Amino acid sequence: MFFVLPFVSQWWTSDAVGGGPPKSLHPIAISPAEYQIRLSNSPRDIRIDWLGPQGGGRHHTLMVCAAYRGLQLKPTPSEPEVVSTGEVLYREYFLMGSEVVSGYGVYLKRTFWPGSSPGIHLIFSARASSYSPGQFAQITDGLAARIREHSMSADEAR
Repeated sequence: MFFVLPFVSQWWTSDAVGGGPPKSLHPIAISPAEYQIRLSNSPRDIRIDWLGPQGGGRHHTLMVCAAYRGLQLKPTPSEPEVVSTGEVLYREYFLMGSEVVSGYGVYLKRTFWPGSSPGIHLIFSARASSYSPGQFAQITDGLAARIREHSMSADEAR
């Protein structure tokens, strides 16, 4: 019975995340649930994508999403949560209410029970020639925290 719960939860997922990113993140719509966002005073060469849930289901890992698009990503040796094509660095986070989660295993635990919100998938990317994996991890940690603050402020204003 327990092995079925993660799949059944997709039918009962609350849609508490809807509405897209706050305007303070300067969103540019790419598709109905996908936006490119920009933080004020953030590095211009780091792209940030905000992906809302599609169909109420749980998000895939970045590596799976990339594989669907023909990109083969590999973890970097020094920072396993930073993945790369060799030319571009990527890192994923999940915005879960008032918390930012890094790592898909933690995300799966947070979305295990029926009715759990699938959250927002945040994907950061930049040219590998611009940053070391360690620098990129440190910068994206800070940017993810700032996105969380913007989202919490927008929720409080509603």
